[in-house]
Amino acid sequence: MPSSRLDWSEITLRQRKEIPRAIAQVMRSMEGQPYSVTDGFAVQTSATTALERFFDSPALTGSGPVRLRFLVSAEEVWIEIDTADSAGSLPGENHAPPVGAGRRRVSLVEAYMTSVEYRADGRQVTLKRRRGRGASAAQAFPPVGYDFQI
Repeated sequence: MPSSRLDWSEITLRQRKEIPRAIAQVMRSMEGQPYSVTDGFAVQTSATTALERFFDSPALTGSGPVRLRFLVSAEEVWIEIDTADSAGSLPGENHAPPVGAGRRRVSLVEAYMTSVEYRADGRQVTLKRRRGRGASAAQAFPPVGYDFQI
């Protein structure tokens, strides 16, 4: 867990069209830190995808806003995304949400981030990207032709 001397930033999103602005703030906070282009790509893609999932699922957001909290240190980026009504949830509920038996592929979020934790009801996700390390699931490899390691 991040040091208490670092401050979390928080953004409240009320509409899907606010995602690019929120992601831009996360990316600006990574500037000046020793992250590679690959790390930036992983954070940008994963955070965008996770936010889009929240807005694509009315069962998760209802009509309320989505909260994006993030913290960037020299070694790791932490991102928490949740709905406004999940702030009072019980701690320690970090289990993968139920998925259909037909799920066969790893999501982009899980492939690009070092760690992905879901609260049991799916209303909160915590993403972590450790500098220079990725692929939280099944050792994902980049597509042929790309010269970077995920």
